[in-house]
Amino acid sequence: RLFRDVYTDVNVRQKKTLPTGELHTLLYKPPHSKHLKQTQAIARLMFQFCGMPFADFAHLEKSALEHGILRYNRIKTGTPMSLEILDVSKQEMNKLRNNNSPKENYPDYLFNIMKGDKQRKDEAIYKEYQSALRRFNNQLKSLSRELRLKSTVTSYTLRHSWATNAKYQGISIEMISESLGHKS
Repeated sequence: RLFRDVYTDVNVRQKKTLPTGELHTLLYKPPHSKHLKQTQAIARLMFQFCGMPFADFAHLEKSALEHGILRYNRIKTGTPMSLEILDVSKQEMNKLRNNNSPKENYPDYLFNIMKGDKQRKDEAIYKEYQSALRRFNNQLKSLSRELRLKSTVTSYTLRHSWATNAKYQGISIEMISESLGHKS
């Protein structure tokens, strides 16, 4: 009974990533519905933005984008991030762009994911985000079903798929880690 409090089982936590063919289908094969096209466009941008987490993507404000550079702080860690927007992403961004007029002391979101009708320090913003994340993951599930993908797709899967693809392209682990906004 010397090791009764020691965990001795094997813990297999495999990172979820999409096979290259399924990833290409998810990001580029056109779905039929307008809602799923929007979901696909968000997924494609998150992937193009170095596997940006949905939390950061949803909370991006218009002020973060200046002269083709996106500057923001990670929601989870507060790590400052800077990302050059490629021409291919600019067209996609314009389709998803929030064109509502800003209100003083309210977030002026870059994309139409969050409403921007709650003040910055309002606790309800987190609940709205959780609802948006749940909706996005459900839409990703519908998109993957329509495109007949075998793998499970979530916003987290997109992030890991970007990192895995970057590794296969020969990008250093340090650069991938930095691009993902990891502190270590």
